[in-house]
Amino acid sequence: LSLDEEQKMKVYKIQLNRFQEVASIRKEYNDDTQIRKDELRKVFNRLYGKLTNALGKEKMQQWAEYKQYN
Repeated sequence: LSLDEEQKMKVYKIQLNRFQEVASIRKEYNDDTQIRKDELRKVFNRLYGKLTNALGKEKMQQWAEYKQYN
C-alpha cells in the first residue's frame, strides 16, 4: 500500500489495540461462546472504520483488491 511512516504508526496502534481487546474478550468470555462472538464482532466492525479513518477510502480499496486476489 506504500504507507508513509505516520500511516504505518497509526495502523500499528490500531492493530495493537485490536489484539489487546480480542485477548481481553477471549479471557473474559471464555465460557460464554455467544457473548464472546458478539463482542469480537463489535471489535472487527470498529476496526474497518478506524482503518478507513487512518488510511482513507482509496487505500482501503487497494487493500480489499489485494486481499481478493491473494
